[in-house]
This record gives sequence, C-alpha cells and structure tokens, in this order.
Amino acid sequence: MSGSEQRAWHAAELYTLGDLYVDGKMAPFPALVQESGLPAGQFLLYNSLLRSLTSKWGDLSVAPPTHLLIQYIQVMGQGRHLIRWFTEALRLHTALECDSLRAAWDGDTTTPFTDTQWKSALSGHVNIPRNSRFRLLQFYIIHRAYLTPARINRYFARCDTTCPRCSRNDTGMIQMLRSCPVLSCFWGAVVGCLSECVS
Repeated sequence: MSGSEQRAWHAAELYTLGDLYVDGKMAPFPALVQESGLPAGQFLLYNSLLRSLTSKWGDLSVAPPTHLLIQYIQVMGQGRHLIRWFTEALRLHTALECDSLRAAWDGDTTTPFTDTQWKSALSGHVNIPRNSRFRLLQFYIIHRAYLTPARINRYFARCDTTCPRCSRNDTGMIQMLRSCPVLSCFWGAVVGCLSECVS
C-alpha cells in the first residue's frame, strides 16, 4: 500500500478492516465507492484485500479484528516489510492528533522541540534504513510504555522519584535506560567479559 493509496483510503474514512464490513458482511466495491467516496482506481487494492481475507479467514461473513496495526500484520503481505507497515500505521494513526502528540513528547522529554526538529522527526522515518527504522519503532514503544519513577510520580505524587540503583533524583527515561552510572558500569563489565571471551 503506497502513500497515495493510504491517503485515498483515509480520505474515505476507511481506517480499519472492520470499516469494510456492513451488517457483518464485507461491502462490495461499488458500495464503498458510492457510500464512502473511495476512488474507483482503488479496485485492485480492494481485490487484493478480498483475496487475502478469503485465504486468511475463509468466511467473509465474520468481520476480522479491526485494530489498525492488525490490518498490516495479518492481511497485507503476511509479514513482509512489517516494520515499514508498522511505522506507516503509527504515523497515520497519530497524524490526526499531531499537536497533542508533540505536546506529550515535549512534556516527557522535558526539552521542547523546535518546528524544524519536529518536522524532521515526522518525515525522517521515510529516509532511514530498515534497521534504524526498527530501532526507532522500538524507541517509540518503549517511550510510551516504560513507566519511569518520574512518570509514575506524575500520577501518584507519593511515589519516590529517586533512581533505585544510584539514588539520583533525575529518573527520566534517559537516566533509567542509559545514563545511570551503575547501569553503565554493569554494561561495561558485560561488554568487557564478552570481549575477553571473543578474543
């Protein structure tokens, strides 16, 4: 699914697989064109979705999971280019609330982004290699899911904000995953041990 195809389907407000189903059955292509305004040129993609759904579930009378990311994992390509589809899905899913997303990142990193940096961050995933894209996706998930002591303290003021390893008061994500001196010593020892084993 190319960027122009994604924009066409999103303009027709077809975000998930469940949006293709009407009254428990997959809507025929003419109905999608008439009711949702989907361009007629998207017939080939609709047809490939129909074939994929038929081979995956067999019975089109039961709507598949409607989560946006499942659309890319279970149907389109059966795992090929998975990271690209993940990042595209995340980008398209969050583009609708880009301003609130930027405010959330500014608050979590305690360093406000400039307009140039934010624009570069939104478009940068297109021009980076797959391995770097995979690391970016990992960072995105960790950043949103990892609850640091400082973040927990925002929800529950009674929670301690000191690092459990080095007792520093700065317990942001960078401190907890990278810049903690105890953690640095630990990983330094691990790397040293592995280097000795290899040599």
